[in-house]
Amino acid sequence: VIGALCGNPSQYMRGSTKDKHGQRQKQRPSQWRKALQLVTQLELLQQKQNPRSTTKIPNMTLSGICNPVLIAMCRAGEVAQAKNFLLQRMKKNGVRPNVLSYNSAISLCASSPGRYKEALELFDCCLRDPTLLDQPDIYTYTNAMRACAKGGQVRKAQSLLQAAHDKGLAVDAQAYTAV
Repeated sequence: VIGALCGNPSQYMRGSTKDKHGQRQKQRPSQWRKALQLVTQLELLQQKQNPRSTTKIPNMTLSGICNPVLIAMCRAGEVAQAKNFLLQRMKKNGVRPNVLSYNSAISLCASSPGRYKEALELFDCCLRDPTLLDQPDIYTYTNAMRACAKGGQVRKAQSLLQAAHDKGLAVDAQAYTAV
């Protein structure tokens, strides 16, 4: 169901947002809302289930759909919704965001005019998130650097580039061009 609403989730793992002609896909605004309704229904089902019942809706079900829903919000340009979903709703449901979650939201802010402060806020949250299983990667840093550069914060972008070097990340051409 989520695949039909948000697109193929495996595309997001590879970072693909292009159609078969190489053109960037635009998420239809209503699709992420439908996917969010599904999350809401699952949340309600989990709340209503009898604690003594042997048949439980696993939290894994929510975990499996939260990233595609977050990515659909990002692709639709819903900055505030995506940020709230990532920082509050996923965690409230016991779903741990991963680097892909943060990268999607930071990238959205980096692509949106005037949102560099939110990108840096999300970047800082990613660095400090104790529940994060994987470490911020070069894409996390590159998206934060892009946001800084677009916001006129060149020195901050340069310091992030240095931080990526210091962490031993494989800095690529995209990272250098972001600065």
